[in-house]
Amino acid sequence: MTAASHAPDAHGLIVIGHRGASGYRPEHTLESYRLAIRQGADFIEPDLVATRDGVLVARHENEISGTTDVARHPRFAHLRTTKTVDGRSVTGWFTEDFTLAELRTLRARERIPDVRSANARFDGLYPIPTFAEIVRLARAHSSPHRRIGVYPETKHPTYFAREGRHIDGTPIGICLGAALIRTLVEEGFTDPAQVYIQSFEIENLLELQRTLMPAAGVRFPLVQLYGELASSMPHDLRWHLAQGDDLRAVYGTLVDAVGGGLGPATRYAHLATAPALDWLKKHYASGIGPWKGNLLPHGATVIVADGCGGVDVSSCHADRVHPMLADALALGLLVHPYTLRAEARYLNQTATGPQLVQGRSHAAVRPRGAGLFHRPARRGRRRARALPGARPCRPPRAVRPGSRLIQHVERFVDGFVDDLVEQGLAAEPPAPWATVHLFDVGAGPVEQLDEEQRHHRAEQRSQRTQDAHRPAQRAHAPRRAGGQRRLARATPAHRVDRQRDRARQPEQRQGHPGQHEVAQHAQDGRTGGRGSAWQGRSKCLPGL
Repeated sequence: MTAASHAPDAHGLIVIGHRGASGYRPEHTLESYRLAIRQGADFIEPDLVATRDGVLVARHENEISGTTDVARHPRFAHLRTTKTVDGRSVTGWFTEDFTLAELRTLRARERIPDVRSANARFDGLYPIPTFAEIVRLARAHSSPHRRIGVYPETKHPTYFAREGRHIDGTPIGICLGAALIRTLVEEGFTDPAQVYIQSFEIENLLELQRTLMPAAGVRFPLVQLYGELASSMPHDLRWHLAQGDDLRAVYGTLVDAVGGGLGPATRYAHLATAPALDWLKKHYASGIGPWKGNLLPHGATVIVADGCGGVDVSSCHADRVHPMLADALALGLLVHPYTLRAEARYLNQTATGPQLVQGRSHAAVRPRGAGLFHRPARRGRRRARALPGARPCRPPRAVRPGSRLIQHVERFVDGFVDDLVEQGLAAEPPAPWATVHLFDVGAGPVEQLDEEQRHHRAEQRSQRTQDAHRPAQRAHAPRRAGGQRRLARATPAHRVDRQRDRARQPEQRQGHPGQHEVAQHAQDGRTGGRGSAWQGRSKCLPGL
């Protein structure tokens, strides 16, 4: 599978939404994936783990105490336990001990609220999605002109298939690769241009290539993920070594391709050499997914004042790129480094000072290109893109997150949009720098209200706004016809109320044909749907 199989856009770029738009919504929720698609993602990337009844769901880890509200459910207290997952002792609640029906009663929460504090306002709102639901979401947002793909990662495949145990001590025995292929086939999502499958383990990908995909009659590109090159190794290799298994029977001639052979001292760095990459290319891999910190090795630690009385500590890039990038591109492998974030904790430094990692990473892959995972964040550039092909690309400019201007603008946008949502005038808080669509009461959360309730709510909003501005009106605002004051009528709620009233009484309105068209839509009961005349009229936020 080559880069041509996953056609980029007209600019030679693709976007991979890592765990969705997790800088704006709690990761691995349908809302996060949906927002990533709205922001321009070509692929949405879920991490897949399994339930007790074998259903694939999207979670960062199979331990879910940090990503759900499970601790607030007394009925599941008996399921809290300690397990060893990929060689690490972990205490909490695990997806393999819950049925899908039980997981449906939980709600997602922000995994790292100290970094993404704004996401905590969505805690408890969104359920845990299944992989099938994510596939359906991608299909629903696809069109002949824009096809959305999925980029699933199998999490801990050796643990789920061989090593792991349920809380009652019985083996888990679930093959994540088989469940993944079965779901894609059942959903009819088998276009290889819309799917990548990735894993940090080797045997899992070999099994997909040798048996699982041929048996199902499908073929998808496989991506070998890399952990920290110098210190980590694939867990399946560690497990087979501990079991005393014949490594040649499992991995074949990879034993010869790795310098010194496979053994306890093998690390991901041994799989990043040109001979090892060549073996991966010939036997199963269409691409590799290294950590960006390994592609751009770190040097000295840099301490930079953040302008708010504190300091940010991060590492400095040496002016070199790991040779695995050139070797992989020379062999025709795709290179998809992970993960680009505009959050202060994850920004990298150059020798000359702070610089957003997007710009540095773009410069690193500019010679030939590949793909770049991106996690949107609340500040900084909204989007980083992949760079397939040999097109030269100018790296994005560095920005100054936290500047007074950005703080003021974001505070204005967040407050303005929150007011609209509370009043039922906007579907959800959009991302910063977005266009806000105001639509009639015939759509959205107020669609189920009858005419009398809508009129009552409109009067309440009108009265509250007039009461809030009455002192200012007496001093400054001249009266207009009908006793209404200019200042009160200028608020967003009144602007929408005024447009709604006009739509209800078209015979009393005077205006251009576009306004009459809105009124006609309202009379026909078609106001407010996706693509309706009213929703299509949007107001861009000032100053953005």
